[in-house]
Amino acid sequence: METHDDQEHPREGGRAGGLMIMAKPKYLDVALRQAIKASGMTHYAIGQAAGVAPSQIDRFMFPAADPRHRDLRLATAARIAAVIGLELTPTEG
Repeated sequence: METHDDQEHPREGGRAGGLMIMAKPKYLDVALRQAIKASGMTHYAIGQAAGVAPSQIDRFMFPAADPRHRDLRLATAARIAAVIGLELTPTEG
């Protein structure tokens, strides 16, 4: 199983919720974790606004190697991303 916990990538410039993310992550799960951290919102507040149990967010935030970690369904990730202002944009090249 491939893991990408908070991998740093040399490119800069991603944004989440109006906040700058220093590395532009290659993987969607890494970008979502970084954006959740950068949002300044609690997992409870994000969960309430997204209609997601805060415990789902808690488990997603654990590193993939941690036995408590759980992935999110894409629809769930999309609801969370909308709440924290994370948008996908295509890259050039």
